[in-house]
Amino acid sequence: MTRSADVPATAVIISYRKNRQNNRLVFGLPDIEIRRGWHRKLAVFSAGQVFGYERWRGDKYGTQAWSLLVCETVDTGAFTQVPGVMPGANLLLHTHGKTKTKRALQCLDTLRQGQTALENVPKTLWQELHHRLLAGQKETQILTGLTETYPC
Repeated sequence: MTRSADVPATAVIISYRKNRQNNRLVFGLPDIEIRRGWHRKLAVFSAGQVFGYERWRGDKYGTQAWSLLVCETVDTGAFTQVPGVMPGANLLLHTHGKTKTKRALQCLDTLRQGQTALENVPKTLWQELHHRLLAGQKETQILTGLTETYPC
């Protein structure tokens, strides 16, 4: 697919260094992927798409930073500047830290098992999942409440 220069786009940096960093797409269907060397590539999304982006950084002592972001690309208006996402995106879900990110990834796996394409999940579900994770609810409570409210 070729893109026109006047069509707004959001680029996501995907990079990997063994035991140092892993910035990857968890879900999402980019319009274009551009390889930028052995350990890096760019995923380009058009406006209105939803994607999951995991950022992990470690060193010889283990995990130093780990976060999961579910973002919606925007073409104009206000957006949040996110490291690795250019120019930025609308944040629907954001977790930071090992425990909360693991719990969020488990919720994504459960949603994925229900034969749901995560790109098509309603935006309100992501926002409610974000609030439930912040409140410290258990995965079973979170998913039971969400599937009752938002059948996917």
